[in-house]
Amino acid sequence: MTDMINASSASLVPYQLMRSLIAPAEHKRDLQPFLKRAVSDNGVLSPLFGQYHDPNGLSKARQWLSDVPGVSDLRSAEIEFADAANTKATHEQVTFLIARMMDAFPQARLTSIEPYVDALALLVDFDDSEDEPAPPISQYAIALAMYRIHQTSRFVPSVAEVIAAARKARGEFVFAETRCRRLIEITESAEQYLRDEGDLE
Repeated sequence: MTDMINASSASLVPYQLMRSLIAPAEHKRDLQPFLKRAVSDNGVLSPLFGQYHDPNGLSKARQWLSDVPGVSDLRSAEIEFADAANTKATHEQVTFLIARMMDAFPQARLTSIEPYVDALALLVDFDDSEDEPAPPISQYAIALAMYRIHQTSRFVPSVAEVIAAARKARGEFVFAETRCRRLIEITESAEQYLRDEGDLE
């Protein structure tokens, strides 16, 4: 998935490619009801099955496994969210995405998108507002940022607006990855709990 633009741009038309770049966000949205269950109402991580004595533990574990996607599907989603959160966009990927964004704004009259791309690529690489190196911003985070900008803006956004929206999108992917990892832990604990109780082969 990391090389989506590099490997696939020759065989996918721009619309199909952009759809593929939005896919992690769509999967995050679809999993949202389950991701919420990784944390209790007071903000604490939901406990593992068998961690505490519960007279209704067996029925709750069965219900959990009935409701929540399987571990293999959750692992695939976790990998997808991790990629979207932690893989830095290349200059080529930034160029492609900015070109697509400019196409969506008919009033844009840039003689060249290179200065815009260079400024955005620099901010993807460097953030002097942090004591530590800037967190990576992926092509998926930039694509989601652009999608949201297209929904709300009638004018070409500044580089700062794109970066701010992309960083927000990255934070959401990090959040989804963390929640997904907890869902896997809870689901595995439900399977083990039922196994230990002789209720699951």
